[in-house]
Amino acid sequence: MAKYTVQIICSSNKCWKCRRGEDNFRQVIKERSLDAEIIYITEIKEMIKFPTPFVPSFFVNNRLVSRGLIPPVEVIRDFFMQLEKEN
Repeated sequence: MAKYTVQIICSSNKCWKCRRGEDNFRQVIKERSLDAEIIYITEIKEMIKFPTPFVPSFFVNNRLVSRGLIPPVEVIRDFFMQLEKEN
């Protein structure tokens, strides 16, 4: 089973949009029994390493899932299913 890192790009880890997105990721991670960690990228010099001008942005293993929007559970579920097919 692959190990996943969910990266949440946001200026604050207290933002309601980021927290809502985190909750959606946690739901999918739990229901699919995935080996995943969630980290926040909040420092500007780290944020600019990601190819997005929008926050919040959500990446999994450095691949964009959503930017500027809270990704719905269905989008996250489909994204992980696609990653699993590739592995």
